Amino acid sequence: MKKTLVLMALLFLAFNLQGQSNTLSKEQKLAATAKIWGFLKYYHPEVAQGKFDWDLELINILPLVESPMSRDGFSQVLNTWIDELGEVEECKKCQKASDKDYFGKNFDLSWMDDKQLFHPSLSGRLRFIEKNRFLGPNHYAIPTHKNVGNFNPQHEEFAGFDWSNKEHQMVLAFKYWNMVEYFFPYKYQTDTPWSKVLSETIEEILQVQSKKEYELALRHLIIKIDDGHGYINFDDQRPLWIPNRISYVEDQFVVVKPWNDSIAQFSSLEKGDVIKAINGRSIEELKQEEMARQPGSNLLSKYRNMSYIFGQSMDKSSIQYTVERDGQIQTLEVPVYTTKEIGIGTKKEVKKWKLLDNNIGFINMGIITPKEVFTAMKEFKDTDGLIIDVRNYPKGSMYALSGRLVHQKKDFCKVLRPDYSYPGKFYWDSGLKTGYKKRGKAYEKPIVVLVNEQTQSHAEFSVMSLQAAEQVTTIGRQTAGADGNICRIQLGDNYKTAFSGIGIFYPDGSITQRSGVHIDQVVERTIEGVKAGKDEVLEVAIQMIVGE
Repeated sequence: MKKTLVLMALLFLAFNLQGQSNTLSKEQKLAATAKIWGFLKYYHPEVAQGKFDWDLELINILPLVESPMSRDGFSQVLNTWIDELGEVEECKKCQKASDKDYFGKNFDLSWMDDKQLFHPSLSGRLRFIEKNRFLGPNHYAIPTHKNVGNFNPQHEEFAGFDWSNKEHQMVLAFKYWNMVEYFFPYKYQTDTPWSKVLSETIEEILQVQSKKEYELALRHLIIKIDDGHGYINFDDQRPLWIPNRISYVEDQFVVVKPWNDSIAQFSSLEKGDVIKAINGRSIEELKQEEMARQPGSNLLSKYRNMSYIFGQSMDKSSIQYTVERDGQIQTLEVPVYTTKEIGIGTKKEVKKWKLLDNNIGFINMGIITPKEVFTAMKEFKDTDGLIIDVRNYPKGSMYALSGRLVHQKKDFCKVLRPDYSYPGKFYWDSGLKTGYKKRGKAYEKPIVVLVNEQTQSHAEFSVMSLQAAEQVTTIGRQTAGADGNICRIQLGDNYKTAFSGIGIFYPDGSITQRSGVHIDQVVERTIEGVKAGKDEVLEVAIQMIVGE
C-alpha cells in the first residue's frame, strides 16, 4: 500500500508538471514502459533473480503511466518504481572487455537516451543498470541446450489470464515483444523495425473489443518477425482436411496430388485443377486476407502455408471449390476428413533409397535414418551420380550423409548465439564441420540436391552440410528461409508460439534466413507437369547427371 500511495503522490505531481512541457501520448508512454519493463526483467539484478512478480508489477504500473502527464512526470513515476526494486551495486566484472566476437546488427538500447520521452535522470539510471547488469543465471531466460544456446523462456506462466482485461492484454504482448527484442537473432531483418512493431501493436490492442480481435492483434505482432518458425496456436482444435493436396504452381493455387488415394476417390477435385474461389470467395481475396495472418520468412513460404489453409475446414463437413479445369469453370463440393482418416503424418510405404535408370542413386532424406545411410552409400559406390531429395524434413541423417560426400573436414556454416550475460547481444561461434578426415574416401561422382519451399529449418541446415561437397549442384526453388534451432514459447494459458533461436550463416557470412539456401539452378513446376504426374525437378536432376 505504501508503494501505491507514493506512486499516486507522484502521479499528482506529474499532473502539475504538464504545464512545463508537452504531454506524452498514451501510446508513447505504453511503448516506453514496455521497453523499460523488459529491460529491467533481463538486466536488473533483483528482477533478473526472480524476486518480484514481474507480471503483476507491470499490471500495477500500467494504469498510472496511462494517465496524462509530461515527460518529467512520467520519468518520476518510473524512477520511483525502479527505486523500490532495490539498489544496484557496481559490477566490476561487467566492466571487463569481452573476448567474444559480437555481431553488430541486432543490439540497440539507444531508445534509453530519447530526450523527448525520458528525463536525463532516468536515462542515466538505465545506462547505469546496463553497465552493472545481472550476470548470474537469469530467472526468465536460459539456453534450451548448453551447447546450442537457443533461448528457453522460464517462469512465464500467467495464471488467471483474462483476455478482456486491458492490462492482461498488454502483458502478453510486452512479454513476447521483449523476448524477440533480446533473444531473436534475426531481429535486424524484419520488414518493419521492431520498435515500430511495438507501437503498432499497442495501437491495435487499445482498439480491441473481442477475444477474436485480441488474438488477431497477437497474430499480427508475431508474424512481423518475418520468420517461418513464428507460428501461433490459440487452442488445440484440429482442422478437417480435403483428401487432396494443394500447392502454389505458376503463381496459382493448384490441386497437385491426394493425401490418401483411397479417400481421394470421394473427391471431385483432380490434379491440375486451378482454384478460383473457395466457399464463394475469390482466391485473390482470400490470399490477401491470409497474407496478413500467415507467418513466413518469404512469400513462397507464406504461399505454402496458405496451400494448407485452403484445404482445411474448422466447422464444416465439406468445402465448395470453384476451379478451372481444361479451360472450363466448375463448382465442386468436396468432403473433409480428420487427419487420422486422411493419414497426414502417418508413415507411408516409400523407398528410402533406390537405384534409378542410368545408374543414378536416389536418397529421400525425409525418411532415411543415419544408420541406413551407410547401407545406401555402400550400394551406390559404383553409380554414375546421386540425387538427394530434401523437399522434406530429414531424420537427422545430415552428418552421416554429408560426411560421405565431403572429401575432407571443412566448415559448412557459421553460428550466431545469444550472450546471456549481455541480453540482446549475439556473438559468432566457431563454425560446424562435416566431411572425411582424409581425402580419397568420399563419393566423387556428380550429386544433385533437390529443394523447394518445404525445405525448412533442419532441412535447410542439412542442405548446407551437403553443399560443402564440391561436386554438389542444388536445384529447385526458394526454400523456407527459417534456419536455426527453435525457441518454443507459452503465452498465457493456451497460446503457443515460437521463433528461430540461433543464427545460421554460410562460412563466408552470407545469409540463409529469409532468402533460403543457395540454389544453383531454379527449376519450377508447371500445371501441365502436375496434370501429367511428373516430378519436373527430379527430371532435370537426372538430365544434369546423364549429360555430364
